[in-house]
Amino acid sequence: RMTAAGDGLPSLNGPFGVRGSPDGANVYVAAREADTVIAFSRQANGTLKYLTLLSDVAGPSVALDAPTELAISPDGRFLYVTSLNDDAVQILRRSTADGSIELQEAVAVGVDPYHILISKDAYGERLVVALWNGDGIKAYARDWQSGGLGPVTGQGAVTPDGPVFLVAPADGRFVYAALYDGKGVLQMRSSRRAPLVQNLSPAAVPAGSSASDLAG
Repeated sequence: RMTAAGDGLPSLNGPFGVRGSPDGANVYVAAREADTVIAFSRQANGTLKYLTLLSDVAGPSVALDAPTELAISPDGRFLYVTSLNDDAVQILRRSTADGSIELQEAVAVGVDPYHILISKDAYGERLVVALWNGDGIKAYARDWQSGGLGPVTGQGAVTPDGPVFLVAPADGRFVYAALYDGKGVLQMRSSRRAPLVQNLSPAAVPAGSSASDLAG
């Protein structure tokens, strides 16, 4: 049975982002209206069993006001959550033993972080965030041991119009962003094929414009 969040709203009010763990043992849901992240364990028959939740409370290490999307590190030890109203990414520690989650740190990233992804290399050394109303895409260096985020040396500004969703193919050479306000898709190229998203640079104009072909 689901419990209630601290503000009395059902814990799954406004479920938005959902992510499975690399080991297949857990599923995590960001509930945007309830300001919660809920952890479930997966049973042998595929059904979900409630495990625990984290909710938005006052404090410098907490940013779960309107959580939207989630990303998980390749080793399954850290979960990252975009917080739309806090303009931040919330870092959560995850137990690989039972899938439970704990608050670690909130990192300010800019206006309206919406979607998030981790690079396709073995350690997930880059984290990329789409800032919807902030009209920006930011890349961060990710410490795979501590889970912390830091600046990428030499990273220039990437300022598309209203990026909302991100996807990276398995080879990690490119990142694509859906531009809700720009009515197009932006192709970005990784400057270093590790494959790590180190320096993102626009490689194409939005689809539907006067030059809509994406660069190859």
